[in-house]
Amino acid sequence: MSIGAILIGIAMLVVAVPIVINPLLNNKLKDHTTGDREGLDSPVDRHTTLLLALRDLEFDHQIGKIAEEDYTGLRETMLAQAAIELEAQEKQDAELDAQLEQAIQLRREKQATSRVCNQCGGTLESSDRFCRACGTQVDKTCPKCGEKMQPNDLFCNNCGASLSTIKTPAPMEGA
Repeated sequence: MSIGAILIGIAMLVVAVPIVINPLLNNKLKDHTTGDREGLDSPVDRHTTLLLALRDLEFDHQIGKIAEEDYTGLRETMLAQAAIELEAQEKQDAELDAQLEQAIQLRREKQATSRVCNQCGGTLESSDRFCRACGTQVDKTCPKCGEKMQPNDLFCNNCGASLSTIKTPAPMEGA
């Protein structure tokens, strides 16, 4: 045998041995009931993974790979874990729905109190006397109901609120 063949054989052995031994030395055993749980942050992902594992368990039982006593124990464990994850998912969904409803309510309240420029349609704050977008003078409105008022009105014609604290800008002379 030539020296080249021996060196090639040793090189192949050096490469192959770590590849073969690595799984044997790896002490991280996967939980066969739930799969690898790393990277599964949401209850939806964990619940889906559990349902897939349950489906695989059913299939393995049907083809005879798993004994009846093992099957019943694993199935009960998986169903209990799936129920827990489903409850967590529903709780998370309820919290997200509550946050969304709160954001919608705040947006609606803001839109109800905000005014719109008659000229350009831009939004106006309650203290604005001129439109920020086009510079048009803003109509006088009631601070309680938002009804348009005439420049000389002291009370709201709609709700009766006093308008004496609201000052209307005087028209500019020479403009």
